[in-house]
Amino acid sequence: MILNTFSRAFSEAWNMLIEFPLPFLGRADDKKYVETESTVILTQLLFPVVGIVCAVLAWLLGKILGTFFYPVPAAAVFAGVLTCFCVYKDNGRGLAGLMALACYKRKDISFENTLLNLPDGIGDISMPAATLTMILVIMFKLLAFSLMVLYGYTFWLISVLVLEFTIEGDLATLSSLEQGRPQLAVKKTKQRYIWFFAAFLILFVLLKAPAANLVLFGVAFAFDHALKTYCQNRFDGIDSRIISLAAYVFELFALLLGLLFLTKGAVVLL
Repeated sequence: MILNTFSRAFSEAWNMLIEFPLPFLGRADDKKYVETESTVILTQLLFPVVGIVCAVLAWLLGKILGTFFYPVPAAAVFAGVLTCFCVYKDNGRGLAGLMALACYKRKDISFENTLLNLPDGIGDISMPAATLTMILVIMFKLLAFSLMVLYGYTFWLISVLVLEFTIEGDLATLSSLEQGRPQLAVKKTKQRYIWFFAAFLILFVLLKAPAANLVLFGVAFAFDHALKTYCQNRFDGIDSRIISLAAYVFELFALLLGLLFLTKGAVVLL
């Protein structure tokens, strides 16, 4: 029973974060699963665990590539795979939202209306500014992931993904504008638990890169709190596309922070 509850909660957390399904964690035992306050909290707490799983898989990929390829080809393949994963893990909603924000002034639409009408995918927006934004973002990600392999700091993905998914888990406690109720109905007094758990999970990275890790955690918490307050006051809730956009923006910042701190400002000529 406990194993079934945990596997179902992990499956729920995975399905809310990642578009790629897990065939070995299906919903065959739905009749035995009862959604209670404790199971909802468990699902939320497993959001950063999904980040750990994805980061470990990426680290293993980097190790395998490093075994069979020279450093530069290994870095190139790693960067390509991780860039595709980060773009399509939410079906492109995060990148599409960023593309929409890049050209909202040209469309003479207010910032708030842009947030409430973000595109569902990359194909839903086609403007020169949006296309340029997509190219620049993808090029930056390819660079950032390549440097991770070349400088040996793929461990940074633990902090990036754990905190990114923690932000999504916390924002999901707001009332959904699509459903009229929170995706994760966690009581306000218990919504900080996910941050304590995330802080515990990234202790390993704290030892490896203390300054960068502390800065990233502080930015993640402040960014989440500011956006949560903004959406609650302006919209009385949040849209799932806004959550995807927030996660994507934070991810870009986290990759940039790692590039600045963990490559020590060095320039690599490939």
